[in-house]
Amino acid sequence: MKNILVKTITTATFIFVATTFLFAQNNITTVSEFAAVLKATKNPQILDARSPEEFAINHIEGAININLKDSLSLEKILASLQKDYPTFAYSINNGRSNVLTNKLRAKGFKTVYELPGGLANWVGSGNALVSTKSKNAKI
Repeated sequence: MKNILVKTITTATFIFVATTFLFAQNNITTVSEFAAVLKATKNPQILDARSPEEFAINHIEGAININLKDSLSLEKILASLQKDYPTFAYSINNGRSNVLTNKLRAKGFKTVYELPGGLANWVGSGNALVSTKSKNAKI
């Protein structure tokens, strides 16, 4: 009987911790979920974790470029953001955006979303980008 009680408590604890972790991470699993939450958010903070050169080619409308290789600029931009506002991050395939979202969470940002599959998946799903190569051109 004691074994059953211990197993039940252990299972319940695991489920609670796993659920709490997922909600704390603001887990979004599809591009369409990301796009819907982004669209529904008033004043979203959108962060592009790619290089300035990549950002200059195209980016999600309203995004701010954050170059992870420039620590001074990175810290300055992060300090200018609101920790209580929903923050959306992306890179081409989630490598750099994963580093960025971890930094944001470590700095106390409460609601952080990462674009599943990165910008490549965003484009592949038919979502628009802004190109700075030709004035106000949307891809």
